[in-house]
This record gives sequence, C-alpha cells and structure tokens, in this order.
Amino acid sequence: MSKPKSKAPAKRKAKRKRAPKEPRPTTTKQAEQLRSLLAPYRAQERRRQLAVVVGDEDAIRLLQSWTMVEVCWKPHARSVPKYGRWSWLWRNVWYERDRLHDLAGVTAKRGRELLDRLITAQLVYPDGTITADAAELVEDHVDHRFPSRQRGRPKGSKDSKPRAKGQSDVSG
Repeated sequence: MSKPKSKAPAKRKAKRKRAPKEPRPTTTKQAEQLRSLLAPYRAQERRRQLAVVVGDEDAIRLLQSWTMVEVCWKPHARSVPKYGRWSWLWRNVWYERDRLHDLAGVTAKRGRELLDRLITAQLVYPDGTITADAAELVEDHVDHRFPSRQRGRPKGSKDSKPRAKGQSDVSG
C-alpha cells in the first residue's frame, strides 16, 4: 500500500542573508580621480564648520576614528554629476561601520547620526581623511585631556634632599 500524499506545503529553503561584499581597495586611478574631485572641497575648508562638533566628545572621537578605519571609494557611474557631487561622492563610499562605531565608543544609531552631521558639515572626506581644522581640534582635545608629562622638576618645586643650615644651592 502506498501512503497518501499530504497536502502540506513543501518546505522552502531559508534564504541566507549574504554579508555585503567588501569592495576591492580603491585603485590608483580611482584614488587620483577622487583626489581631483575633492580638491575644490579642500580649498573651501572653513574653521567655522567645526561649530557642529565643538563640545561634543562623541563627535570628536568619531572624527578621529574616521581616520583609522578602512575606506574604499568605488564609483558606480562612469560620469560625475554636475550637481549634487558631494552626496554622489558619499554614495560610492564603503567603510567598516561596526569598527568605526566601536573605535568611537558610540552606538550604531548615534554613530550614523554623528557621521551624517560630519558629512553635512564637510569635516570628513570620502577618502578616509578629515579637514586640517578638524585634525587640529582632535589634537587639541587629546592634549587637553591628556597633558604631556614634563621632564625634570615642575617649576617652583624644591629638592627633596634636605640641606644643612648655611649650605647654599650654588657651589663656589
């Protein structure tokens, strides 16, 4: 006797979500193209753009972290648009999001918000660099938080060695 066929639907194989492909590193030709496309933006750097990050430690940490992650730029279209070039440049950028957020010590949501703010203010570039003023701000922030140690005695301090009465510091 044969078994009756059940009317149950056939099980579908669960589709695996594929991890996004990592692009190959930016080629020399693409790097040159990107450098030439970024030149007008670098020429227009303004110190006042820093106003969006001053006082925000998360944003300053994300600025520094941007220079530490791998960034690849792969243009999808052959021609460069006449308008909306800045957003077109950023649509063609791949970077390690999780690593960026981990280095900056922020959540993924906060990291996206901060990076959007930094991109809009044109403080970060699609080649993995930051503006000169932003680099200076990060350096000042680090220097303020971690003052360098001076060699020798601090000004105004005395020797710890006790001196005998009548003995002077200058021998002679």
